[in-house]
Amino acid sequence: MKQDEILNSMKRVSVFLTFAISALLSTQSIAKSSQENVFFSHGDWELGCDNTLSCRAAGYTENVMSNENVAMVMLSRQAGPATKVENWVLLTNNDPSRNAQQKPAPEIIIDKTSLGPLEKGDDVSWKMNESQYGAFMAALSNKGKITFRDSVDTYTFSSAGSNAVLLKMDEFQGRVGTQGAILSKGERDESKVPLPKAVPVLKKMPVLDSEGHKLSPDQLNTLKKQLLPAILKGKGSDCSEDLEQEEWFAAKLDADHTLIYASCWKGAYNAGNLWYIVSPDLKKIIQWIDNSNDTYHDGMIEGVFLGNSTGVSETKSQFLWNGSQFVDAFEDYRGHCAGYTDFAPCRMPLLLTKQ
Repeated sequence: MKQDEILNSMKRVSVFLTFAISALLSTQSIAKSSQENVFFSHGDWELGCDNTLSCRAAGYTENVMSNENVAMVMLSRQAGPATKVENWVLLTNNDPSRNAQQKPAPEIIIDKTSLGPLEKGDDVSWKMNESQYGAFMAALSNKGKITFRDSVDTYTFSSAGSNAVLLKMDEFQGRVGTQGAILSKGERDESKVPLPKAVPVLKKMPVLDSEGHKLSPDQLNTLKKQLLPAILKGKGSDCSEDLEQEEWFAAKLDADHTLIYASCWKGAYNAGNLWYIVSPDLKKIIQWIDNSNDTYHDGMIEGVFLGNSTGVSETKSQFLWNGSQFVDAFEDYRGHCAGYTDFAPCRMPLLLTKQ
C-alpha cells in the first residue's frame, strides 16, 4: 500500500472519515500483506483497486454529503487484456422498497440533449448502453454537462476529479497508452496488460480464548511495569491521553502468544483499539497489530468505520490469526453510493483473501 496515495485521497469526504480511512489504510502492521492495492479520490470521484488488480471508480453529484438529489455512477473493471468496463447508475429517489421495473426508466442528458432511457440494471440500479456510455465518457473528458432525469427529479452529475481518478485506474491496471485504456488511450494493444493476481489463501488457526477478558489486578500491574512505558512511547502515543487509565483486556491465542488491547480513541460513532501480541507473562512485545479496529472474536480482529451518522459511507477491515501473527485478511470501502448501503456494487474491495 502506498501511503501517499491514501493520505492525499481524502479531500472530499468528511474530516472524521479522513481520519478513519487513513488509520485503516496507511497505518500498517508489521504483518501487512505485500500485495498492492490503492484507494484514491479527487474532486467528486473515488477509486478503489484491490490486490487482484480489479478496480472500481465512482463519481457523484457535487456536494454529495449535503445534496438530497444524488446521482452515482460506478465504473468497474477486472484486470487483464480486453476486459469490459461495467457501469451502474443509481439515483437517490429510486426507492429500493418499490419495484423499479414498474417505474419509467430515467434518461441521461448530455449538454441538454437526451440520449434516451437507461437500461435496467441489478437491483435498484440502471445501466448506460454502449452509445450512452461513449457520450458519457466524452462529456467527462470535455467537462460537458451531465444530468439524469426520472419521474421524480433531475440529478446533476460532476466530472470534477474524473480525469485524475480514471488515469490512476489505467495506471494501476497497466493500460496507459493502450487502445483499451479508459482515459489515456494510445496505439499499443493490450497484450502486455497484467493478468489478474491470484487471491491469497489464508488459514485461520484455532485460539485458546475466543473472547477477551479483563486483566486481573496482578496482570495489570505487570503490564504497567513491563510493557506500558514502551507502548506509551510507541504506537500508544497516537492514542488519546487517557490510554494509561483505560481498561486492558487479554485473550490467549496459544501457549506462547497473548493478545492484549485497550481503547485507543473514540469518535461520535466510531472507536479504535490498540492491539498487541505479547508473551503470556506480559513482559515482551511480539507484534503491534493495529490501532483502528475495535472488535475481537475467535482469532479475528475487525472494524467498521462510518463516514457519517447514517452510515452511508464506511470502511471495513479484518485481521486473521494464522498461528504466529495477525495478518491482513480483508479491506473494503463503501462510498456515498446515493444512499443504497446494501447494494453490492457500491463497495470497493481493497484487499481480498480466501479463508
